[in-house]
Amino acid sequence: MDDSGFELVILGGGNMGAALLGGLLDSGAFVEGQLAVVEVAAARRVELSSKFAGVAVAATVPRCSGAVLAVKPGDIPAAATA
Repeated sequence: MDDSGFELVILGGGNMGAALLGGLLDSGAFVEGQLAVVEVAAARRVELSSKFAGVAVAATVPRCSGAVLAVKPGDIPAAATA
């Protein structure tokens, strides 16, 4: 992360968000320090931190250049205003 924040933040660390994060890292399109994932559940944040060492895992949205909503359709309004 530089002064402008992360390149990409994934909002939602469930199955869809974790799969997207893993794919972005595996593809080489991003390195760990360019990405962050936002997850509201504390236990899931611990799991994500363990699985994706080097990726920022947060409860709130950090400064970023872009974001992807990776939540269930019913959760989109809350995630989009976070």
